[in-house]
Amino acid sequence: MSEKTARAGLLSFKRLNYVFWVVWAFVPILFYRLWSLLNDPETYTQGLTREQVSCLTDMVNPAAFSTIGTFLYNAPLISAFVFYIILIFSFHRMVYRFANGGAFDVFTLRYMKVLGYTLIGYPFFDFALGHLVSAGLQYSGDMKIANGPPFIDVAVIAAGFFIIALMIVLKNAIELKSENDLTI
Repeated sequence: MSEKTARAGLLSFKRLNYVFWVVWAFVPILFYRLWSLLNDPETYTQGLTREQVSCLTDMVNPAAFSTIGTFLYNAPLISAFVFYIILIFSFHRMVYRFANGGAFDVFTLRYMKVLGYTLIGYPFFDFALGHLVSAGLQYSGDMKIANGPPFIDVAVIAAGFFIIALMIVLKNAIELKSENDLTI
């Protein structure tokens, strides 16, 4: 690979690294905005007439939930944010390593492993959490009828297996590169 192409690749990764810093700046703002929208009672009745609001007696109203119900209602949002923070962190660390010329090292493999297993495990966790939350909301009396998610997100699991497969290919490439460096 020519030196000009290598420099262009590093420059692209450095720019992408800056984009990740912008994303990190917006994550707390996004979390606060979603949290306030989900927990504000006005969100569910905003723009409705009094007659329409009176028809919503069976609708979910998190403002009327008990403390346990509020915690259970917000648990999927918190778990989703933790999931996305782990994904963003893993991607950002890999891009940072690439921008500094460390594409073929064990740290890249470590972050790929975290990324892959997170992608594989989270849909199962989210499925179980959804059913646990629905059962907990019914048990606490905050909701009469609640259903968990109807299926496990197979596309996310497939992406996780793809990342693990890429990790194995990269591991073999790193081993070949180290053998090549030793024989020269």
